[in-house]
Amino acid sequence: MGMTSLLLAQSAADSITMKKAPLGGYQFIYRGDNLRTKEVVQVMDLNKTACVQMKSARTSNSIANVLSFAGSFMVGWTLGDLAGGRDPNYAVMALGGGLIVTSIPFTVSAVKKSKKAVHTWNSGLSTSSLPPARELDFTMRGLGVGLVYRF
Repeated sequence: MGMTSLLLAQSAADSITMKKAPLGGYQFIYRGDNLRTKEVVQVMDLNKTACVQMKSARTSNSIANVLSFAGSFMVGWTLGDLAGGRDPNYAVMALGGGLIVTSIPFTVSAVKKSKKAVHTWNSGLSTSSLPPARELDFTMRGLGVGLVYRF
C-alpha cells in the first residue's frame, strides 16, 4: 500500500483530455471545449506523431461506424419484417449481426489509438520552468513503514 505525490507542472490549457461521453463514445476536451475527432486532428497537426496516430484512430472509427450502421440496418429491417407480419429473411439478419460483431475490434482499436494519440500529444507539451518531476512515496510493507523521495 502506498501513497504517491507527483510534482510536475504542465500547461493544462494546451493538454487534451479524453473521457467517456454520457451516451457512449468518447469526448475530447481542449481548452475547455468539446472537439470532434476532425478538430482534434487539426489541433494535433503541430505534433506529427500524435496527428498520424489520431488519423489512424479516425480511420478505424469510420470503418467501425460503417460496419455497425450497415449491420444494424440489416437486423432492423429483418425485425421490421417480423413485426409487420411479413416473412423475415434470417440470412440478412445473421449477416447484419456478423457485421455488428465485426465492427467491435475496429471500435476497440480506435479507442486505443485515440488514447495513445492523446498521450503522445500531452507528453510532447512543454513543461513549465519548474525542475524535473519529483516523487514522494510513503509506503507500508509488512511491519515496516518507509518514505522514498525520487528526483
